[in-house]
Amino acid sequence: MKRLQFLRNSILIFLSVFLFGKTNAQDWTWVTGDSTYFNLGSFSNYYSSDQTPVPSSRNGSATWTDKQGNLWLYGGFGIDSEGEKGYLSDLWQYVVATNRWKLVGGNTVRNQLSSYGTKGVTAPSNWPSGRYDAFHWVDNHGNFWMFGGVESLEGQGLLGILKDDMWKYDPQSGQWTFMAGRTAHVTDPPNLYQCYGIKGMELASNDPLPRQGTNNPAWTDLDGNLWLYNETQLWRYNVTNNRWTWMNGGSMFITIFNKNERNFGVKGVPSPTNHPGDRNYPSVFIDNAGDFWMYGGHHSGADPNLSDWGFLNDLWKYSPATNEWTWIHGDSVPDQGATYSDFGVASTNFTPGSRGGATAWVDSTGQFWLFGGRFWKKYGMNTIPYYRNDLWKYNPLTNEWTWMKESELVNDEGIYLEQLFSTSDTKPRARYDASKWVNNQGLWLFGGNQAPNKLGAYNDLWCFGCDTLKLNMVFSTFEMPNVFTPNQDGINDVFQPVASEGHVFKNCVIMNRWGNVVFESSAEQLFWDGKSNGEVLTDGVYFWKIEVEKFDGEIISETGTVTLLKGNQ
Repeated sequence: MKRLQFLRNSILIFLSVFLFGKTNAQDWTWVTGDSTYFNLGSFSNYYSSDQTPVPSSRNGSATWTDKQGNLWLYGGFGIDSEGEKGYLSDLWQYVVATNRWKLVGGNTVRNQLSSYGTKGVTAPSNWPSGRYDAFHWVDNHGNFWMFGGVESLEGQGLLGILKDDMWKYDPQSGQWTFMAGRTAHVTDPPNLYQCYGIKGMELASNDPLPRQGTNNPAWTDLDGNLWLYNETQLWRYNVTNNRWTWMNGGSMFITIFNKNERNFGVKGVPSPTNHPGDRNYPSVFIDNAGDFWMYGGHHSGADPNLSDWGFLNDLWKYSPATNEWTWIHGDSVPDQGATYSDFGVASTNFTPGSRGGATAWVDSTGQFWLFGGRFWKKYGMNTIPYYRNDLWKYNPLTNEWTWMKESELVNDEGIYLEQLFSTSDTKPRARYDASKWVNNQGLWLFGGNQAPNKLGAYNDLWCFGCDTLKLNMVFSTFEMPNVFTPNQDGINDVFQPVASEGHVFKNCVIMNRWGNVVFESSAEQLFWDGKSNGEVLTDGVYFWKIEVEKFDGEIISETGTVTLLKGNQ
């Protein structure tokens, strides 16, 4: 068989891609979204010159990162497609390589209730309700799990109610499965201790009961089990048999009537009697050994005079191997101020101060990072909320905090310069309860709030530590072959573009020399096997015309020729 040279025509089009340069890895980049609060976003699932899909303003969303490093976001509390506030059930994907949000599914109107289907059975019609502050995890197979949270009571208005349903989402099939829990609202469980079972014992009847995961105090252990911390309790969920185990902490009965269960013990010394006690909005870290770390949060206390009520600055570590807590750093009393020195100075005496709802993550070197959050100042029985956007780093090996950057002032408005550019001055505004992801580029931060009662949410997406020099419009190529050989030898059998990720082909028409259409396709991934009506065409030159969508939404047309040669068969 005669060897054919595979020639290509190069076509240049403008595409939006990421250029990861060697810039300061401790800078923020404003990527997408708006600089003001309560934005409608765009619930479109397509791109055009005047449509750029982006989630609306919200906080308390469930998030995860897939195996390709793309970012996923479900629901939260915010603005729906009608411009109304409520509990959201939309599912979004942000593709890092293309700088694009994609509306994957769900309902764009607020306060939707769940479509459960049959427990344990995956179906296209299954879908969780609109909700915020759900616990969420990713298992070892890349599936996304979501438990509980707050949904609209009977789908009406802003009045919310807690849930105890467990859901699993498979990104490969794009389908949900209702795995465990109740479909109905549970306001008065019939037998509290029957639901809790026995500490450390895995039983089918165990149930954590309805609850919400403010700031998601949850993690996946090294064995793939799912853990959550709520009020005073630690629970573990086995994904292989869908059973819960009550692992640590007091029962709900104890929690209601004695919220002051905190027992600090000796700093740095683990003990079975140590316990961080009741709190919400803590910030959590998972170290390389699989231990769970928790910083701060809000402690409601048990004293009717509010003497022990307030925000915390204590740092704790929990070891699943020993089932013991250790008080590591910080104070045993609430409402402690931060220690601001010079940027970059580490000390065991420094602390970010009392706060809740701060964004926390772990970098590739195993150091902990903390951004923003909120605290309240008390004036008698009244409080005034304050919000932060300062950035801190903690070294677990030296037990030292370092103030890294941003303002020590409260309610900072941030600095929104040009999108897609990274500078040392750019910074997000102060906030709490933001959504976050971590992939191999760094931290990604979306939305959050700067007002009480969920009244001031954002939809801005930020990137920190991503080594991002510039997110820019650059020239890229896709190539169309001018010869192909559909002879079923497995080599060069189809006419197909050779393209970078992210090209979207809108339409392709192929004609013979007499102008008759022999092939037409509107598939986003284009290929032609040389056939028309099921039969391979004769050798010869064919004309093609394609439409390609650019990253800015513009659609361009290109034309060319391709020679079909079946060769020796």
